Amino acid sequence: MKKFLAFFLVLLVGIYFGVGWFAYGQAASVPCEVWYEEANNTPSNWSLEQKLIGILQITL
Repeated sequence: MKKFLAFFLVLLVGIYFGVGWFAYGQAASVPCEVWYEEANNTPSNWSLEQKLIGILQITL
């Protein structure tokens, strides 16, 4: 019974780190780039109406 529990514990730890490694690999494969069309999309470029809509969405 001790051998089974030790094996099961090692298996769970292996699966835990395996899933973490897989998730990290998937997250690291996403490109971190800004589309050229969105490069100037900053709050200072928004109209007053767009800013108010954004504030209302945050507070709701």
